This record gives sequence, structure tokens and C-alpha cells, in this order.
Amino acid sequence: MLRVKGLAPIRAKKAFGLVRVVDMKTERLAMWPPGGQLSLLRASKGFTLVEVLVTFLLVAIGLLGLSALQTTTISDQFEALQRLQATNVLDDMASRISANPAGVKSGAYTANSGAVYGAQTLQTAATCSSSVSLSALDLCEWNRSLIGASVFRGGVGQAAPLNARGCIEVGTGSGSGETVIRVAVAWQGLVPSAAPLITCGSGVYGDDRYRRVLFRDVAVR
Repeated sequence: MLRVKGLAPIRAKKAFGLVRVVDMKTERLAMWPPGGQLSLLRASKGFTLVEVLVTFLLVAIGLLGLSALQTTTISDQFEALQRLQATNVLDDMASRISANPAGVKSGAYTANSGAVYGAQTLQTAATCSSSVSLSALDLCEWNRSLIGASVFRGGVGQAAPLNARGCIEVGTGSGSGETVIRVAVAWQGLVPSAAPLITCGSGVYGDDRYRRVLFRDVAVR
């Protein structure tokens, strides 16, 4: 053991003509040259440049993965919102048809064969209210809903699915004599998926894998 002024008890080891001592408390190294002058060196405990670069690389990879996950999450949330809006518009028209069996029997909802609602001229709410029949009022207001007319920003309807289209056609009748009307709503998705079998909105969105469709068959006696 060796005691040096200003240091706790230390161990001394002679190497290369110098005395190499270690402070037992602070773990500092002291080289004591023959001239009697003591120089203290702190033991190296830092990171090497390679370790720092590897750390940066791992952090960068993690951030890229997090960015991709965030993009996917936003896309999924938007798709879910679109589907919810389409469901609301679809159920609204199905309810209107169920409430007007006379209009169904007269063929008023399917008289305009091949009509694609949501792509027709936007009528004002006042114009719709002046419709001569209940079925005409329903179709006029449904067209407004598909355009998203209740909320307009920058001339674009915000309260409907993206590029929504609506179709109404005669469905396959039931054996009990009911009249079946098929109501469908199509809209544009953000990512490709399996192309739907229902033809509503077909060809409107380019690649048919971006087309989304929901439909309801409404049976009326």
C-alpha cells in the first residue's frame, strides 16, 4: 500500500520505470515519475465512435418503423370513417324506401334506370323540399347526402365518403310476393383491395381494387 497526499489509500505497481498507482475511492490513475511530480489521469469509461454510430443506426431504423406504423394507422382510421359514413347514407335510403311501399310498388325509386346518385347535379335543400312526390324528395335528398352537402369546405362536400356514388335497382323478388329493391353505395378507398362483385360505381375510380361497395336489399310488401 502507498499513501499519496490528497489521495485515499492506493495500490502501487512499478512499470517501465514509473510508479503506477490507483486511488481506491475515485478509481483515478496516478503516474509518479522519478522527479517526484504526481500527474492524475481519469480512467477512460466513455463510448467509442463505432458504438455511437451503431446506436444512431438502431434509432434511425426504429423511427422509420414508427413512421410506417403511423401511416398505416392513419390510413386504417380513414378507411373506417369512410365505411361508417357510407353505412349511414345507405341505411338512410333503405329506411326511406321501407317507409314508402306505395312508391316502391309504383316503381318510382327505380324508374330512372341506370341513374348514379352522387354524380348528379346538386340541388338545394329548398328545391328538394318542393318535389312533387315523396320518392322524388327521397332521391333528391339522397343525392345531396352522397355529395356531402351538409358540410362544404373549399367547394367539396365533407360529410360523405370520398367520391361516393349511389345506385338503386330492382332486386330479385322473394317467393312471398315481396318487391325487393337493392340500394348500394360505392366510394373510393386509399389502398387496393379485392374488387367487389357489386357493379355500383364500376369504372369510376380507375383501378377497381380501390372501389368499396356496401349494399342493402330492401323487401317491401
